[in-house]
Amino acid sequence: MTRDFLDPGYLRQGSQRQRAALSVLHDLAVFEQLSAYSPVLAGTIPIAIDTADSDLDVLNETRNLKTFAADVEAP
Repeated sequence: MTRDFLDPGYLRQGSQRQRAALSVLHDLAVFEQLSAYSPVLAGTIPIAIDTADSDLDVLNETRNLKTFAADVEAP
């Protein structure tokens, strides 16, 4: 089965840690809030090689770092 890493929905079928990661991303609306920046979950959790110290890494794309910084720092 090929995973579409651009859509974090694949985590629903993953390990307990992957399902927990999806829940956190959903609860905080991370992908919705960053939608203008094409967010993608990266790191060890998506590929199931995580450790107890693993965190969630979200890659984003922007052509204007000042706008991006203002958006992610906004309350």
